Amino acid sequence: MTAEYPIADRHTGQSWHERFKKNSAPFTRRIQKLVREGVDKTLKTEKERAKAAQIQAARGEPVSSEAALP
Repeated sequence: MTAEYPIADRHTGQSWHERFKKNSAPFTRRIQKLVREGVDKTLKTEKERAKAAQIQAARGEPVSSEAALP
């Protein structure tokens, strides 16, 4: 988990669990919104990834698979 999400190591798993339990309603709404918007592990929406791919292509840069995929 450290390499992919270093911020998660600032607290124990139990600490994150307790935080989610205390704030489950707002967190659940935020998660549902992110899922509806198509946010993936790059934390960008499909629209943002498509725009990034267009910019990379316009610059002649290779388009990363994460930028191009929904």
